[in-house]
Amino acid sequence: LVLIQFLGLLRAEEAAVPILLAGRDEALAQVALATLEDLGEMAQRAVDAAWPQLDTQARRDACVFFGSTGGEPGAARLLAALEDPEPELRIAAARSIGRCRLTEGLALLVHRLGNVASEVDFESEDEVLALTEALISVAQPRVGDDGRVTEQAVELLRSHLEGAVETARLAIAKVLGCIGRREDTQLVTFLLKDPSALVRRAAVDALARLEPGTAAEPLRLALADEAATVRIAAAVALGSSASDAVIEDLQRLAEDDDPRVRAAAVSALGRRFGSAEDEERRRATIRMLEEALADEVLVALAAVETLGEVGGEDGAGCVVALLERSEPELVREAVTCIGRHGKPEELDMLVPLVSHTDWSVRAEVIQVVADRGMVRAVPSILRRLETELDEFVRDVILRALKRLDA
Repeated sequence: LVLIQFLGLLRAEEAAVPILLAGRDEALAQVALATLEDLGEMAQRAVDAAWPQLDTQARRDACVFFGSTGGEPGAARLLAALEDPEPELRIAAARSIGRCRLTEGLALLVHRLGNVASEVDFESEDEVLALTEALISVAQPRVGDDGRVTEQAVELLRSHLEGAVETARLAIAKVLGCIGRREDTQLVTFLLKDPSALVRRAAVDALARLEPGTAAEPLRLALADEAATVRIAAAVALGSSASDAVIEDLQRLAEDDDPRVRAAAVSALGRRFGSAEDEERRRATIRMLEEALADEVLVALAAVETLGEVGGEDGAGCVVALLERSEPELVREAVTCIGRHGKPEELDMLVPLVSHTDWSVRAEVIQVVADRGMVRAVPSILRRLETELDEFVRDVILRALKRLDA
């Protein structure tokens, strides 16, 4: 450590490679990188000149250094490393190109994405992710930009769509969504017709980012998509819209054949309209959530969680019936909702559940009792303590009793 710091103070070009190699030690990695950054372009020239003699690990560390400082020698080396035979070196180069927003690398990043997406192995998945993140970083508009780099990136992605494999199309959809330009809506809408459900879902997510707060007409294409995952994404996107026009779309999805879609739609409807200023609409939404409580577990769970967030006293009254359900996860969420919003008479209905067969329900009930200061429940809790075998629940009981005695 002292030697690295001393060599950095000397500012000698020949010290750069020894400092880079010393960074192999995890304890010294950050200090070595910071010292190289202080040396700046001098260190870049030295490391670049020594590149042929460096092993793969040192080259990877050099890519990290080049990405943290920018500069002409490092930039050229990063671009060359994108085509290196070693996958880990290509990944490091891509990440560094993204970190320093090396715009000269746009075409190479897109080209490399097209090549590696055709490969099927663990390393190729990591490389696709690194390339996608780098493209997002380089192409994303920044305040004060003239937009030319973003435009170039979109055109490159557009030109590589035709004939691209699924992995590449998926990455392109994600990049377009993160770039977030309204003028790209037509291109993203084209991806809504992609044969891959994964790509179509990514396109829905992208549309939600391109036109946040709106109910973009192309999103309605996804409402009837054959893949449940795409319809779920549409429900989430519509639920984020500020437009009241989405209520009918979400109501249709709330009657979908797939319980996962119904759950997403119920949750989106509840969060969007459960706190509406229009009292009639709010009550209608609460009634819809109440009806969903009788549905399959996944849908009922979405409804009770949403009621806990937006339902207030109305929500607590709705979920009382769930206390009789056999599924512990539903009972536990109902207890949480009643604990948050319940009236005294509804809270009293929780006390018998201190002896529920499921330990997580018992623990949640006792926690609610303590949080709401229900001293009247102490006798029931003490009786349970005599027979409780679960150490976690016993600990919850003892802490609750201390709070209730205070």
